[in-house]
Amino acid sequence: MKKIAEIKGVNGNLIVCEDCLVINRNNFSGILSGFKHKDRVKYYYYKDISHIDYRKPSIWGDGYFRINMPFSTENKEGKIGITGANLAMVKDPHTIVIDSTFFRKKSNEVHTIYKLIMSKMSKAKTSSNTVLNISKNNRLDDLKKLGDLKEMGVLTQEEFELEKQKILNN
Repeated sequence: MKKIAEIKGVNGNLIVCEDCLVINRNNFSGILSGFKHKDRVKYYYYKDISHIDYRKPSIWGDGYFRINMPFSTENKEGKIGITGANLAMVKDPHTIVIDSTFFRKKSNEVHTIYKLIMSKMSKAKTSSNTVLNISKNNRLDDLKKLGDLKEMGVLTQEEFELEKQKILNN
């Protein structure tokens, strides 16, 4: 799994990879946001994402990326206002809040990454409709992706072993 881009947010990082997005909260801000160790790294494959709520950081407030999955029943009470993100937005497990402090510098970069993500989602949905996936190959691919995330430093050895067992037990 090759890392293409990364956005450092108030409550963690959004990592853009070839075939998925990773929300990584294995940092100081993720710990301060109150995420439990097992919930600090989440993977979202482009083909599985229903849509992304996005707001560009500006002089008027923070920006954010919120990843929405089909049939998600999680609370969406988070709000971004002039003074920044409220606590619900910062604690949302599917949201990365982008500080507006350096909005001029970050704004164009963040928007370019948003367009890249939308392009990846579009391609994944098109190809997933035309290609049949074989379960065994998917597990091998998932194991490779997991190894790549460990090499990139996104996962610790302990997290790697835990996720590997989940894949092998399916």
